[in-house]
Amino acid sequence: MSTEAVVQETAKEALPLIQQYAQEVLLWVKSSATFIVDQMPQLVQEVLRWGIASNAFGIGLGFIIVLAGVCANSYFLKNRPYFKEWNKDHDEMCVTQIFSAVVSAVGYLLGTLLILINTFSLLKVLVAPRLYLLEQLATLAKGQ
Repeated sequence: MSTEAVVQETAKEALPLIQQYAQEVLLWVKSSATFIVDQMPQLVQEVLRWGIASNAFGIGLGFIIVLAGVCANSYFLKNRPYFKEWNKDHDEMCVTQIFSAVVSAVGYLLGTLLILINTFSLLKVLVAPRLYLLEQLATLAKGQ
């Protein structure tokens, strides 16, 4: 038997299997398409809910950071006489007073920034959900 004859014989035997697998793949693609179409409204709702929840979490975290700054500031101000007594030999500010000012300022700044950014994003989800969905789709298309 020549090589061409062997190839033709093998192709004849493989053709029904290839056709069967092609039909199965086509059936799978059709069923996947209907599944995707059926699940699309629920997927849109879940993306919007996730946007709301993640931004609400960011706002809450911002409030916690601001509260931590307030607590640090009030703690160090409340204990100011102790730190002044401890630092009575020096005219400059106590290290803890500087630390209090830095922690409070950073807490206020980061917390406020986090609240503002997440509030803006949350408003986008609530006011313009289609725009938010398009941005999320663009992000997915970029692969980020």
